[in-house]
Formats: sequence, structure tokens, C-alpha cells
Amino acid sequence: MSDHRLIPLTDLQAEALRLLEDADRQNLTLRLFGGMAVHLRCPSTRKPELKRPYGDLDFVTDWASLGSIEDFFKKSGYTADRTLNTLYGDRRQLYFDEINHRQVDILIDTFEMCHQIPLSKRLKIDSLTLPLCELMLTKTQIIEMNRKDVLDVCALLLDHNLGSTDGDYINQSILHNLCGDDWGLYTTVSDNVKMIINMVTSGEITLPPGSKETVIERLNAIFQELQTCPKTTRWKMRSIMGKRIIWYEEVEEVRR
Repeated sequence: MSDHRLIPLTDLQAEALRLLEDADRQNLTLRLFGGMAVHLRCPSTRKPELKRPYGDLDFVTDWASLGSIEDFFKKSGYTADRTLNTLYGDRRQLYFDEINHRQVDILIDTFEMCHQIPLSKRLKIDSLTLPLCELMLTKTQIIEMNRKDVLDVCALLLDHNLGSTDGDYINQSILHNLCGDDWGLYTTVSDNVKMIINMVTSGEITLPPGSKETVIERLNAIFQELQTCPKTTRWKMRSIMGKRIIWYEEVEEVRR
């Protein structure tokens, strides 16, 4: 009897959309993050200055969908990483597209890399990707951002204004709530925002014509509001120790 396995599509964007649409039809919660998510949300990633290659797919799912995820990806043409999924499957799972030599990383309810970003109550804000605020935070929480991550943040800020809602806005309320409660996340995000401002200002990062001022203005607005947003007692207690104690988790990339 055939197991009716599908064949992953060669085009990465088409494959991402296929998986998202199939998951939705099966009532599974699956939301994209990473470079391809930025590409889907930001038209400016088609411009030469912000265009970059995309290699793999990254998703977040929830606890309610977790029990069906392995079967979903198997039928979608993927092979599970048995070792990682057995050891860490309640937090993270990994699947491989053997045909196109790509991998799919799945996080469950929480984005957990250099810093933790809770997602369980926010996964259904948008139908395809994480909300824009969390999408930006998955990039700016990285201790050592690479050029691709910086380009993605610039694309997000060029195409989306800051606001107090979601949809096509980067929700400042969520940014303030998360960074105002977590000194480590606040510190990394603030340091990275300053770094990106310097890279754009100096010309190390070249942006599409007429967009430099917009990106710098929005970066400066984020930085200023991070400094002035209310801070919790937890944040203030951790700030006393400062950078004398490591404030982030070391992350090793897992690849086949």
C-alpha cells in the first residue's frame, strides 16, 4: 500500500506556501519565521540591495498540533531527524527534504535561541508568518547577527511602520512588554539596533534609493523607546549584574 508521500517543490517559496496551506486545511497551526518569512512579508526583498538567497525553512507550531506534525511532514515528503526529535521533540523538531537537500526546523510554542520569545498566544495573529514584531525580534535577538539578518531587519523596517497593532505594523507594545521584562533580550536588541544604525549610516549596508532615511528613523525610534519603556522589577534586578554575567544562551546550528 502506498503511503501517498508528496514530493517537496524545488522552489523554496512555493514549498513554504504549500506546507502552510496544507497545514491550514488540516487544522494544524504552522507559522513561518526566518528569511523566507521576511521575504513573504516584505516586497523590498526583491530589490537588488536587499535581495539574498534563502536556504531552509523555519516554522513554529503549537502544543495542540504537535502530535500530528511528524505525520504531516512525512506525508509532505520529509524525513525526520530521529535523534534530535526524540531528545528535544517537545521544544524543537527537525525534518529533511532529501530531494532538494534542505531542512525544516520546527519550534514549539516558544522561540528559544539566544533569548526566549513566547509565542503561544500570538501564533494565530497572522495566517502565514509570525507577527512582524516577533519576526523582527527573532533577528535582533541574535548575539552575532550576520549580514543576511541585518538585511532582513532593514527590509522589515523599510516596508512596515511602527504601531500599536499587528497586521502590517511592527507592534511596539509587544516589543516593550518583552524587552521591558527581560534585561538580556533588551540588551541584545538594543546593541543590535545601534549596530544596524551604524552600518546603514556608514554605508556598510546599502539600501534602495530613497529608503535610508526611513530605515534609520525607524531604528532610532525603536532604540529610543526601548530606553524609555517601563521596566519590571525582574528587569531592574537583572540589570544590576549587567554584562558581568552572560545574558544570553550560546546556540549551535544543527545541520545534517
